[in-house]
Amino acid sequence: MRQNYGQPQIKFDIKEHIKDLKEMSLEDYEKIIEVFSHVDFCGQIGDPIFHTQFHKLLEMSKNVTLRIHSAATQRPREWYKKSFETNPKAIWIFGLDGLPEESHIYRVNQDGKKLFEVMKLAVSMNINIYWKYILFKYNQDHIKEAFNLAKKEHMNFRLVQSGRWKAKGEYDDLRPTISTTVPEWGTILRP
Repeated sequence: MRQNYGQPQIKFDIKEHIKDLKEMSLEDYEKIIEVFSHVDFCGQIGDPIFHTQFHKLLEMSKNVTLRIHSAATQRPREWYKKSFETNPKAIWIFGLDGLPEESHIYRVNQDGKKLFEVMKLAVSMNINIYWKYILFKYNQDHIKEAFNLAKKEHMNFRLVQSGRWKAKGEYDDLRPTISTTVPEWGTILRP
């Protein structure tokens, strides 16, 4: 998998630690889906949409429950359209941490406006998607607006509290000052 954006919480040079990592082969993935009925494409080091045979993986996954976690925005709109058409049963979880115009504050180099348009495209194609909104100080005052925007666009909305805030650290300027335990900000489902 490949990384297309930076995250300020990563305190080491990723390239040094992943230089020997390789993409999962189609043969290895075939072994996985022979055993497991649920598969998640996600990554802490890279985004799954950058696998060189991503569309083939989608084709292979038609008989499993597949969830794709993505925050990348480097693919063109037509690439996403092809992805949604290739496996319309896949569930997409888009990491958009804040309103579209502010998510780049944490997800460096992310084009939040473009990602939101991709999310709208998916909804228009009846793809099951979630807007995953990790709570940060910069976006904590926009939860209601984001929630209402998701509802208006018929998107699932999930507010997430990061586990990074359990200990004090050098990035405290991103730590939210409110809690996510307020029930009205839970997951909403599309009508």
